[in-house]
Amino acid sequence: GKSMPTLNKCPVARFDHHSREFSHHRSAMLQSLRTSTPIAYTASHGGYWVVTSYELAKQVLENTEIFSSEKSADGTGGDTIPSVGPRLLPAETDAPLHNKLRKLINPAYSAKSVKTLEPVIKQIVIKLVDDLMAKRDFDIVDDVAEMLPPLVGLKHLCFPEAEREAMVEAVKTALSTGVSSDQAAQAFGSACQKMMAFAQSRRQSPGDDVMSVLANSSDPRLGDEELMWMGITLFVGGFKNPGAHISNMLLHLAQDTKLRQRLIDDRSLIPRATEEFMRFYTPGVSVARTAKIDTVIGDAKIAAGDRVLVVLPGANHDEAVFKNGESFDIDRETNGQHMALGFGPHFCVGFRLATVMFDILLNEIFDRIPHYVAYADQAVRVDDAGIQASYVSIPASTSIRQAQAA
Repeated sequence: GKSMPTLNKCPVARFDHHSREFSHHRSAMLQSLRTSTPIAYTASHGGYWVVTSYELAKQVLENTEIFSSEKSADGTGGDTIPSVGPRLLPAETDAPLHNKLRKLINPAYSAKSVKTLEPVIKQIVIKLVDDLMAKRDFDIVDDVAEMLPPLVGLKHLCFPEAEREAMVEAVKTALSTGVSSDQAAQAFGSACQKMMAFAQSRRQSPGDDVMSVLANSSDPRLGDEELMWMGITLFVGGFKNPGAHISNMLLHLAQDTKLRQRLIDDRSLIPRATEEFMRFYTPGVSVARTAKIDTVIGDAKIAAGDRVLVVLPGANHDEAVFKNGESFDIDRETNGQHMALGFGPHFCVGFRLATVMFDILLNEIFDRIPHYVAYADQAVRVDDAGIQASYVSIPASTSIRQAQAA
């Protein structure tokens, strides 16, 4: 292990973003870190630096020459602490490969491409709300948050329709906290096989979808495994964080009925509200980097090879940028400056697609089940919110009438 670096400020020896304490008391923990020591060292998970202020987060994330996203051949480094799994593309790459991969996928996520997808998203949302109305009692996580993004994502990838439901189930099981590691591994294996088969079919007979572009690119030329990881990353990236966002948003709106009524009456405020939901709840919690050379951030001397964790909700609640950062306010001036979608070259490629999906979903809910109820006291949060702040379950009901009857 590394010796404890010396800081002008006292380092935090006790911090673990995967702890239950962090999941359930995130704001308080980050606030005390940010105000006392916006960059601190913790011995958890082999030792890493924790960055919790906006200014320092920005420095780390935009400075890709010094702070690398690359995952090494031995599996160390990359986007998460501790490092897990194979290398995710394009997330765990640096320039020039990162730029090349982004250039290949950008057109599929452009405003124009997303626009053509709107009617399809609308159809998916209508059917989803039909199902909620038929059920009456539902779960925001299972029936909305973990249903809409993956269906839209697979449609966007042009993944074979007959396989979509099985793919969604496989990935949900693989990422679920409620299954054994064997079950999770098996489910993930099956998802990978499906994605691999899809990638190979696009090499043979390309269509006009992003996988076809990737499969038939000459620079970079991607192998079957790389293609599969690219597909998995785009799918899971467009599934879990937007799903967590939907859960946070729908639970909040069920509690804050004044805001809900304001949005029902003035739909043009939905995009502003979406930005504030992202800032306030920050579903994608942390991104890791590796220092390539010795450097200094804030008061900290960082050595080459050190791991650095940028905690995005720390930056997003920083009073220096967001006045009264701990309060929810859709009218704040600095609304769009949050880092919930990342910052720098790795900024979320799918943000337009996600935003349109949220907009269509809220409009449909406000039109058809505006007075849905969520039972906050029965909502179950994940115990490990180190990478993602989400819920396991949020029981809900399509109307107040039933809620009272129940």
